[in-house]
Amino acid sequence: MELSRPADSQIVAASRPRSGHDVSAAPVRELERTIAGFQAMLTDEDRKKLQQLKTTSHDSQSIITFTAELDLLDKNRRGKSVASRLASFLQTIEQFTPIVDTYIQSNPDIAALIWGSVKLTFLFLANFASYFQSFVDLLNGFGSLCTRFAQYQVIFKESSRLKTSVCQFHTAVVTCCQQIVLAIRRPLKNQILKAITQSFQSELRSYVEDIRAKAEEVQGDIQLVKARCDREEQQLQTTERHEASNHRKRLMTWTSKATGEMEALQAQGRRNASDQKRRRFLEELSSFNFTSGFNSTRNKRHIGTAKWVFETPEFQEWIGIDGPPVLHVTGKSESSTTKWSEWLELTTV
Repeated sequence: MELSRPADSQIVAASRPRSGHDVSAAPVRELERTIAGFQAMLTDEDRKKLQQLKTTSHDSQSIITFTAELDLLDKNRRGKSVASRLASFLQTIEQFTPIVDTYIQSNPDIAALIWGSVKLTFLFLANFASYFQSFVDLLNGFGSLCTRFAQYQVIFKESSRLKTSVCQFHTAVVTCCQQIVLAIRRPLKNQILKAITQSFQSELRSYVEDIRAKAEEVQGDIQLVKARCDREEQQLQTTERHEASNHRKRLMTWTSKATGEMEALQAQGRRNASDQKRRRFLEELSSFNFTSGFNSTRNKRHIGTAKWVFETPEFQEWIGIDGPPVLHVTGKSESSTTKWSEWLELTTV
């Protein structure tokens, strides 16, 4: 397929920071160049679709909806859901996207363009069933890469090391998308020649592994920054305790000057208590990954499960009346009720 060259205004421009900018500016520029390169290989029609996709939501619920839509693109496929196995991979990307918005303020469209590129790529790939299946088979293990960084990003927003690793992670994601589009849009003759020497899965394996490695680097940097922040907090508390002790001694010696210093000490104590309370809340947040079980159940669902229920008079009556928004479904434990109830939820959302 011949790809048209886009107008300059349609491609995200790489920012050119002033001399003396922080060391993390280079990864930011590399990410912007990679996104621009992805757009450059698209047709005009593709770029219009990308502009539409970048305005769509990219939270956890939208990921579930998007993977369900991908499954429905293949009308002839039967059996277990394939696209739902993308959920962990997409959730790994989604959890780091807010950091891009926080760090790269010079280009507010970066995060939206990343998600638009990812969605556009998988919409292309879903039309090639064998390629789609091969790529999904490479994604085992991404479910363990979930993190609680969203709760810590306020504390760590000044970390240039973390900013660098997050940009490199997203660069790897967009690079993989670019390679997927190039592979599925090769001329037929080139595809046949390529298939003789290397399978689609083998061709993409190194790109997926690079994404996995970059995600692990981000998590490692999160832990490193957290440890450094905790150490600085301990040093600050030691200094504050020493200063508080000196204050108390001076208060005992100069009672007449105690009022102002006491008020300052109390104010500092309230700030410390507030900071410690916030940190305690963060530390007590559950690290349990609730999405793994949910994704496991979705993977067992077959296309068309419980479709008959939507044609029953009881369901049609319930959906049409202005009454309670609850449909009570009963069944035996561990039966198929759980699976078609999950399908019912996706359909009525």
